[in-house]
Amino acid sequence: MADSSTKDTDELSGTEQPFVQHLKELRDRLVKATIAVALVCIVLSLYPGPAQLYDFLAAPLVAQLPEGTRLIATSVISPFIVPLKIMLMTAFLIALPVVLYQGWAFVAPGLYTHEKKLVLPLVFSSTLLFFIGVAFCYFFVFGRQELVVGIIDSGVSQSGKSLFSHYVAGYDMISHSDVWSDGN
Repeated sequence: MADSSTKDTDELSGTEQPFVQHLKELRDRLVKATIAVALVCIVLSLYPGPAQLYDFLAAPLVAQLPEGTRLIATSVISPFIVPLKIMLMTAFLIALPVVLYQGWAFVAPGLYTHEKKLVLPLVFSSTLLFFIGVAFCYFFVFGRQELVVGIIDSGVSQSGKSLFSHYVAGYDMISHSDVWSDGN
């Protein structure tokens, strides 16, 4: 009878915390993840710098541009904001192991042992596939601008200019519709 009572006990019993304690733990984990991203961002701003990261990211696209064309800014603040966005995204990608660890450290105490065993292969494979997707976009999608322009070029004149900020911002053509108009 004693054996059946020990089998029925939950391995997580006695580890419960009040709701406010969970919120404090979540806050601490988010602050640590944000500090990691901020530190990497500071390092990236010193070396290689936002302009060099922008040039590196734009290189496959610039190589595919027709002769005599160049990337243009679609708003007054874009030359400042786009390199900063690229630097922040790069900082997040570099700090991703710390961010994932902080998420894991918050969630892990609430998981059973058999659930914890499934997480390592899942995190490893999803991280690997994510970086393969980033490499695919960099080496294939940015290098194949003619495919994208060919799809959207039906009756739209770009005046020989490519809009790199749309590649970074996810083709946000609605908020930049003035770029596509001819001034009428």
